[in-house]
Amino acid sequence: MKTKLLKLLVVMTISITALFALGITASAATVGAFEVTGGVLYTDYAYAGDVLTIYTSTPLTIKNTTPSTPTTDRIEVADGVSANITLAGVNIDVSSQSDTAAFKIADNSAGNVTITLADGTTNTLKSGGNCAGIQKNGGVDTGTLTITGGTGLLNVYGGTVGAGIGSTGYKAASNITINGGVIYAQGGEGVLHSTGFEYSEGSGAGIGSGQSGIATNIVISGGVVSATGGRGAAGIGGGESGNATDVVISGGTVTAKFGQNYDYHLGGDIIYCNGGGTIGSGAKGAASSASIIGGFVTLISYGENPYGYKNVGTADLSGAQNAIVIDKEWNGGACSGAIYGSPVITDDCTIPSECELVIQNGSTLTIQNGATLTNDGKITNLGRIDNSGTIINNGKLAGLGKIDGSGTLINNGTINNEIGDLLLSATDGV
Repeated sequence: MKTKLLKLLVVMTISITALFALGITASAATVGAFEVTGGVLYTDYAYAGDVLTIYTSTPLTIKNTTPSTPTTDRIEVADGVSANITLAGVNIDVSSQSDTAAFKIADNSAGNVTITLADGTTNTLKSGGNCAGIQKNGGVDTGTLTITGGTGLLNVYGGTVGAGIGSTGYKAASNITINGGVIYAQGGEGVLHSTGFEYSEGSGAGIGSGQSGIATNIVISGGVVSATGGRGAAGIGGGESGNATDVVISGGTVTAKFGQNYDYHLGGDIIYCNGGGTIGSGAKGAASSASIIGGFVTLISYGENPYGYKNVGTADLSGAQNAIVIDKEWNGGACSGAIYGSPVITDDCTIPSECELVIQNGSTLTIQNGATLTNDGKITNLGRIDNSGTIINNGKLAGLGKIDGSGTLINNGTINNEIGDLLLSATDGV
């Protein structure tokens, strides 16, 4: 009997060892509304009081047990923890609960948190009033938040006074980097007042600080990112009455939309429109060191409002480098596009129907293999397009410049010599 038992133990030991050698791990654990893969329950994470708390840097993959159904359970990262979390179908909605964040990093934490968006998944985070969607309160001496991924989608919404991604009201948001994934971030809407003219207070940035907070070291270096501020708040930067510094876009396809606000007060002094910034400060705030040094960037301001107040000024893009910038107004208003330096398109992007993109003489626009530039408006090419990807022309393509490369040009619009002969390479199929 002892011999048989010993043999059984030996077989079990060998089997377990083989499983680990093959990289096979234990099945996921179900805690509350979440399914967690990786780590050990009560060591790396724990669940209590509707909160899944992360305690170590062990890689964890989290999803809802039923991703299509939102839960009021939420996720928090403990103080000082450099968490490594993959979101693979998380759906949290606590928008009806004040002072409750869907995803919260402990205030002033020194931990460096990484969130990876699993390919092919949709993740939604909606926070309650006084909270950011993904909440990271803390100054420049705190840890970092990095969001990355490929095709994974993240929709994140701040509650009143809170940012979509960043801080809540009156708190600093610092050291946030997005370098991948498909992200839509909406700042919380403030309270709308009417005292002879309409204005709002209490809104958060799409990415950055909440109301009256300071946004510092906010970097977008990749991915497809759309950030919309609440009323009077920047798309990327400061919330309403919030300041911003060291806001940088260096890559990716980025759309920053300033929240509609009828307040006429002058805002950010770097990139600003209608009392605040698409990138930079919110209304009544100040900005410094906001820059665009790469990527395909669309800046959307509100334009003229019903009370006759127009944009305070156009975007200051004097420091832009190697970027494509589309500067437009909401609701089909004025729109213009420009090339700065010699940018490279790495993700799919579109020239809107009401916009003209001008490629100046001496500039080269490069479209990488696998990327598609769709033109629904007008491209005036006075420089050079190096196309290794795909151009879909649904609008007008004109100019004296040249298109080279081994890519494809699909013409559903007009190619003419409005300013002269457009030289096309045979490899572009025209």
